[in-house]
Amino acid sequence: MQLDRLRRFGWKAFFMQQLSLVEWDNFIPARICNIQRDRIFVETEQGKQLLRIGKQDCPISAWLAVGDWVMAEEKEDCLWLTRLLDRSSLLRRQAAGQQTREQLLAANVDTMLVVTSLNQDYNLHRLQRYIMVAHDAGLEPVVVFTKADLVENPENWVAEVGHELNLNAVAVNGLDSQDVSRQLAPWLVPGETLVLIGSSGVGKSTLINAILGQQVLDTGGIRKNDDKGRHTTTGRYLLHTETDVNIIDTPGMREVQLWLEEGQLAEVFDDILQLAKQCYFRNCQHGEEPGCKIQSALETGLLSLDRWQHYLKLQKEEAHHLRQAQGIAAQRQHFKSFAKTVRSHQTEKWQLKTGKVKPS
Repeated sequence: MQLDRLRRFGWKAFFMQQLSLVEWDNFIPARICNIQRDRIFVETEQGKQLLRIGKQDCPISAWLAVGDWVMAEEKEDCLWLTRLLDRSSLLRRQAAGQQTREQLLAANVDTMLVVTSLNQDYNLHRLQRYIMVAHDAGLEPVVVFTKADLVENPENWVAEVGHELNLNAVAVNGLDSQDVSRQLAPWLVPGETLVLIGSSGVGKSTLINAILGQQVLDTGGIRKNDDKGRHTTTGRYLLHTETDVNIIDTPGMREVQLWLEEGQLAEVFDDILQLAKQCYFRNCQHGEEPGCKIQSALETGLLSLDRWQHYLKLQKEEAHHLRQAQGIAAQRQHFKSFAKTVRSHQTEKWQLKTGKVKPS
């Protein structure tokens, strides 16, 4: 079997090591490049082919993602899935809606490009959420500012992201393919896989067209009143450049609901956690307790109030998500404990007000 085409599409030793000689001799490695409601298309050594998986009890997108590598058996008119290979990385988020449900975004990605435009779409808090999506997958994201030709001094925005989030960032004119190629050169590596994530209308499709050097994806405009965009990408696609770079395009996200695991906040807000460890009291609530390093940092400006409040918001979101993931029993226990705390506070308030001991 010739491996050149597979390597161009991201095949690496990580996947090769998962195979037995029997699998290598009898089945075909394939990478998922597009998932539709009832059809899957893959890239193989022989080109793009249709992959079938048989009858399933759940939607295909619930357990397969664009970018996945699979082993398949060749039949008369298509390929049939034999098994899914372990992933080197998996981008995911909490699906929209009330239920706790994981949504797969892309698999086996090397670099995540967080695309945001230099207009009203720019939001530091949203960028922090994208960072957590990347860290969950074990990736270091790169922020790409588009529409740099529409503002003065785009380097100031790049510097802010570098200072506030400690991330690599570049500003590009998506309509200038030479500028895009030059700015993104460190990440446009043959055989590597990039995924572009961002809101609708930030210019992801325009950026991909610039990288590809041709008009492959449709592009759309934005509303003038709030700079919100329309969905021009409605599915996820694995695309391939002439220089053998793989790019996964994703639909624009109106909101970034995180699929939170315990400890994820520590990676993005390590500065806050380090301050909290220095508080005088081990169980400090970071309110009016003496010796609170968080309050001291807020007063001196070492920690911004905006960052602290965003951390508290995500902390509540993480706790809620973890309770949901643990099931209804954990939810009931949480509300039971919360109700008990409220009753205790009400009792204390009544005792202070009346000077009496309220019967239990």
